[in-house]
Amino acid sequence: MRHGVDFFRDEIRNGFYIPTAVKQSWAAALDVLWEIDRICCAHNIRYFADWGSFLGAVRHGGFVPWDDDLDICMLRDDYEKFRAVCDAELPDNYCIHDYERHQGHWLFLARVVNNNHIRFDDEHLLNNYNFPWLSGVDIFLKDYLYDDPAKEKERDDRIMRLLAEAEPYITELEKTSGDKGSISPNDISGRTGNDAGHNEAALIKAVDLYRRAESIMAEVASPSEIDEKTGSNNTHHIGQIFPWILKGGKGEKLEYYKETVYLPFEDTLIPVPACYNKVLSGRYGDYNVVKKGVAGHDYPSFEGQRKAFESETGAALPQFSFDKKMLERPEPFCNDKGRNLNPAEAASASCSEQMAVHERNRREVLFLPVGPSEWKSLENSFIKECADSDTDVYVVPLPLMHRDFYGRIQSTDEEILEAEHFEDYVRILEELESRSRDNESGENDCCNNEAECGWNRDGEKCDTKICHDESSDENSADAGSVNLDHVYLVGFTDFDLAEHCPDRIYIQNPYDEWNPVLTVPEYYYSRNLRNFTRELIYIPIGPVGEYTENDLPDMLGMQFYVLKPGVIYADKVLVQSENIRSHYVKALTEFALGENTSDLCNISGQVYADNSNKASEKIEYRNYWENKIIATRGLYGFDGRQKEESKKEILFGIAPYEYFENKDRFEEALRERIKIFKENADKVEATIYLYQPKVCVPGGTDTCSNELELFYAKVKSLAGEATIDVVYGSREMTDSRAAACFVSSFTAYYGSSLPIVQEFIAQKKPVMIANYEL
Repeated sequence: MRHGVDFFRDEIRNGFYIPTAVKQSWAAALDVLWEIDRICCAHNIRYFADWGSFLGAVRHGGFVPWDDDLDICMLRDDYEKFRAVCDAELPDNYCIHDYERHQGHWLFLARVVNNNHIRFDDEHLLNNYNFPWLSGVDIFLKDYLYDDPAKEKERDDRIMRLLAEAEPYITELEKTSGDKGSISPNDISGRTGNDAGHNEAALIKAVDLYRRAESIMAEVASPSEIDEKTGSNNTHHIGQIFPWILKGGKGEKLEYYKETVYLPFEDTLIPVPACYNKVLSGRYGDYNVVKKGVAGHDYPSFEGQRKAFESETGAALPQFSFDKKMLERPEPFCNDKGRNLNPAEAASASCSEQMAVHERNRREVLFLPVGPSEWKSLENSFIKECADSDTDVYVVPLPLMHRDFYGRIQSTDEEILEAEHFEDYVRILEELESRSRDNESGENDCCNNEAECGWNRDGEKCDTKICHDESSDENSADAGSVNLDHVYLVGFTDFDLAEHCPDRIYIQNPYDEWNPVLTVPEYYYSRNLRNFTRELIYIPIGPVGEYTENDLPDMLGMQFYVLKPGVIYADKVLVQSENIRSHYVKALTEFALGENTSDLCNISGQVYADNSNKASEKIEYRNYWENKIIATRGLYGFDGRQKEESKKEILFGIAPYEYFENKDRFEEALRERIKIFKENADKVEATIYLYQPKVCVPGGTDTCSNELELFYAKVKSLAGEATIDVVYGSREMTDSRAAACFVSSFTAYYGSSLPIVQEFIAQKKPVMIANYEL
């Protein structure tokens, strides 16, 4: 796989739960981008991240968490170069959607798509992460605008007249869509309205009018085409004419797009204008303020394809469904001492034999984490269980393995062994033990111990990946009381559930076999685990942001990680708050009733007759889930409160855009800011966060441009003069877990708009963005 197993892990970013199903869509889109980038690098064609992908690159270091499409833009001349070569150089199965090639695509943008139809064949599924749906990248066009507003208005009016003339033909095509409507303009090229059908004639006319409109959009030459008479060009702005300039938009300064920097984007890099702060501020204002929503399409976008496929074919694709028998709790075949006995053994075993199975009458508790980064959600419960000296605590790390569409394991034995991360858990437990000793001696300072966060103050990775958050909540465990004398780390192939029959098992994987890309060993599926314990407890992988029914992406996303076997089969489901508990109860009740759980935000108003079986059944299910799902304060061991500090720790972020947007005053402004920090050194300690240390340029090199080299050198020189530490931002530092740990040791943030800002906001720490206009 081009993207490793870890890419597809469930993840929580900015309080939003991103399930594997959405990661599939991301991976497929990134593969299309990879092909586009390959062609652009080979032919010196420039492109930039645009719209949600642009915002995501700058603010999140990847996709906006609640968005799953990928947008780029090209200037008109670059786009024409791309179109001239892309048909020959894109993979054979790829296609381009535009108004000339794809039915119903009446837009002035191109969409590069990874196939021309949905595919369920083995080859496609294996190469596309079990994702059968179409995935692509939208290419928006930036045309050159007239400097003269009157000329631009006249140009736009001509375009509008052509679009108005095309509208009746498009309406006619939409009314008669079907087999005839699927005819593409390429199929009918060379025909005339006289020898073609009525529908074909309408299509020809509409396409011709769109071509004429597009030629007008492209009529302003690029600045490189200098007017021979005047020696100057007549454009200093660019814009997406359809629809924004036609609606009165003024476009953006061409100079903002003169230089390019590459920013981290998931597991790759993506180009953005070097003056990206000015561009985004012009579009969105304060773009660091999150306004969660679904912009211009359904979320997730592939759900529309699934529904259309099932409607058109009558096929029901495999998905986890509810059966009331799932709520019938099997009685574990365990004797009084804790060993599991099958019925035949239980009937014949003598008392002495049973006593020999388990010599001491001790409790056993089993934790089944699915990765070092996910372990944090179990740690608080783990510490509590360790506090009981009569309890043996077992930690059995489960590997997340790559599976194919049909559930067959594709990971090799070596990959499975690596995915177990056994040595990481050794370090995690050693760190817990060390932290316990430090707490007892009063030496531990929450999250200032470098190893706790996985990052030190020089921005270098530490061995362990665990982060400890202090909490004074009464339900939070006290790290000072951790007892590791009876903690056992065991490989997943060596633990015998029947032999141990744990009194309690903690899980965090909700899927069993229903994750579309990953799985754990079947032996540890929740439906099997409950045969070996009297208490199976499910804890989600981390806290999400508190949301309401108006937060559509959160509501829609629940179907992918809440309505799953682990939640159904667990005896208890622990969640962070009463609010989240209410969402779980509602979603699971409707799921049990067979309501449309793919539209969870619209099902709360169902009304049933008072005496109907449906109403009674709904009450029964709701009561069941209300008893089973428990809101647990301090579940994750962090209450968001800040400890008192005698000296404030400030992270001072500096991004390249500050230099490119303010070249004439950047050095002076930076000197002044550093001076302020030094003058207040008795109250404030600053650490410079320098982002991004290397920039990729077309051609695949990692060398920096001369100006960027000067920028980085200047920052490091001034920091050195003032003896201020410098931390280098990187893609890994935008990882949600690493960012949370790193940010926890700082009091506040000041400086550039960067992905790390969102973590400061999430931890309710002060943020101030540098403003050169003040």
